[in-house]
Amino acid sequence: MSKKKAKSKKLSWSHQFRRLLWLLTVPLSLMLIKLAASHPQRTEEIYSRSIYPVLRRIFISVNSCVPFSLAELLIFSAAALIAISTVVVYTSSFPAHKTRCVLQTCCNTCYSGGNAV
Repeated sequence: MSKKKAKSKKLSWSHQFRRLLWLLTVPLSLMLIKLAASHPQRTEEIYSRSIYPVLRRIFISVNSCVPFSLAELLIFSAAALIAISTVVVYTSSFPAHKTRCVLQTCCNTCYSGGNAV
């Protein structure tokens, strides 16, 4: 039985390689930031002439497909994600019976206009 567990925890080579790539993104990004900070003129030149025009074309083409601003959608989605994450983390720290009481108190407070009932 223990051999099965040991085999199931062993990761394939491709999975380990993908994990390594994800782990390398942090030091590589820090090195890139340091390099860009040490050569601001060259960084500005590369960004303004090659990276920004491509990003601009992508954002314009995506944004022109919908009749509303994608930035607003992104802001509302981020706010909803933060609110949902806060509720999930907050309620998971309580036992089930206390979670119900906490949620009822929060809902009552919201519906009563900020005055706890």
